[in-house]
Amino acid sequence: MLGQFDIRGVNVLDVLSILLLLGAAGAVLSRGRGTAWAKRAAAGLGLLALARFGGMLALQWMLWDAGTPLALKARTYGWVQGGLWLVNTAGLVLLVLAVLKGRAPQAPAQPAEPYSSAQTG
Repeated sequence: MLGQFDIRGVNVLDVLSILLLLGAAGAVLSRGRGTAWAKRAAAGLGLLALARFGGMLALQWMLWDAGTPLALKARTYGWVQGGLWLVNTAGLVLLVLAVLKGRAPQAPAQPAEPYSSAQTG
């Protein structure tokens, strides 16, 4: 179970992906200046990071909890993975909505005076 990138069951690449997702959420919020699409995208990225973190915690529990019977661990881990799948899916849906709705199209700026009245005055 412990591979090349694992430290006592914690995958270093999982930790890096969580940090990158949270950094991307912060960048989207700061660049989007609190608009609806930026909040939606940041929430989606946050949910993706939460799902990765939950998966990491569930794996730690599976590996290092010696007091729980294995059958109960396996059943609980399956339910946790199902819940994390729902969180992950919700995050992806929020990201897709943020991309599809995107920034609202800006109305073209109207001059202060119409062209004809400026010429006649």
